[in-house]
Amino acid sequence: NLAIHEEMLRDPTTTIHAEDLQAGSSYDIPKLTQQTYGQIRAADEIIDEGHFIGKALGEALNGYRPIVELMNTNFGIYGMAELSSAGNTFATTGGQFDMPMTIIGAGGTAPDQALGAEHS
Repeated sequence: NLAIHEEMLRDPTTTIHAEDLQAGSSYDIPKLTQQTYGQIRAADEIIDEGHFIGKALGEALNGYRPIVELMNTNFGIYGMAELSSAGNTFATTGGQFDMPMTIIGAGGTAPDQALGAEHS
């Protein structure tokens, strides 16, 4: 996914959080992303969506522009409290904090991927 690479080149505050990032992630983020940008900007995450969505939320609160890649959108439910907090923070602070966070992932039955209701 070259759009992420281009954005990370353009904006040094852009970060990426993805599972299996070293292997090219689930949706073909370039394999050398972590080597190119370092482990802080390109985090190869453990399988814990709440954890890395929470990390992205903290980054967004501090002026970064995190991108979160979910291996399977269905697992986003495990980060729902963090997602809700991201939306609420802007409103409850009277707009003092922007929350420029992007979350991407596939769900359902994408071509050539086993992303049905039971994951695989």
